Amino acid sequence: MSDNYWQPVGEGYPQSPSQRTGTSEMMPNPYAEPQWLQPVAQAHMQCPRFEKPLGGKILFHAALIVVATSVVVLFGLSILLSLLLGVSDDVGFFKILVLTLGLHSAVTLTCLWWLLKFHKVSREQIGAVPLGPRRWHLLWQLPLVVIIAVGMQLIIFGVFQAPEPVAQAQLADGVASVGFGYFPFWFIGVAIFTPLWEELFFRGIFFNVARNKWGFTAAVIITSLVFALAHMTPVLIPYLFVLGVAAALLRNFHGSLVASVALHMTVNSIASAAVFATMVA
Repeated sequence: MSDNYWQPVGEGYPQSPSQRTGTSEMMPNPYAEPQWLQPVAQAHMQCPRFEKPLGGKILFHAALIVVATSVVVLFGLSILLSLLLGVSDDVGFFKILVLTLGLHSAVTLTCLWWLLKFHKVSREQIGAVPLGPRRWHLLWQLPLVVIIAVGMQLIIFGVFQAPEPVAQAQLADGVASVGFGYFPFWFIGVAIFTPLWEELFFRGIFFNVARNKWGFTAAVIITSLVFALAHMTPVLIPYLFVLGVAAALLRNFHGSLVASVALHMTVNSIASAAVFATMVA
């Protein structure tokens, strides 16, 4: 209790408990403020950490990194190695392409991560955090998304008689022609490293900036559309757009990039398995 809560009962008594020298003949002051009305110090409570918006400058730099690594590493290095090694046939070129694919993804991922470190962007800002208690929902969300996306693409091929994507078919045939020994390099590049850097860019950096500027719905549509167009295969745009929307929704539902990366890796693993099937057929 505070010192002013105590008053002497008679002359000669101490004025407060701190001034007492051993006597206990003290009584509470009936006119003092009750102790239960006095403010009580509260323990410090940590507020939940929400994602802070990123600036457009970071998005611009990240886009430059993606374009530069694609031009220099994926295409430039493949062409340079083909010229230096005297490769003139398609099989030899695809061997080099398969080997540089994983290198391109690793370099892009490293540069994007360095950019975020340079700008002091936290993991929470881009959603690079572990899954929460709702992670078990992925057990039904991932199969459902794959079924919807593949079903939509089959409808486009069947109902609208859309032509088969020639570039994708040639790529699959080319990879299958190089032999099974190169398949691990293909799988590492396509099914592991590529989903990591693409999700970090599209659903991590791009999605954060777009949501801050235009809202959640617009961010989902814009990032998914750019994601589909970036693959430069017109007939696959509906399929890729659905995957982009699903990845953004999963990223928002779970509050983590791990969910969208899991979807991306699942889809790319299925595509790699289809390439493997052409090898053993």
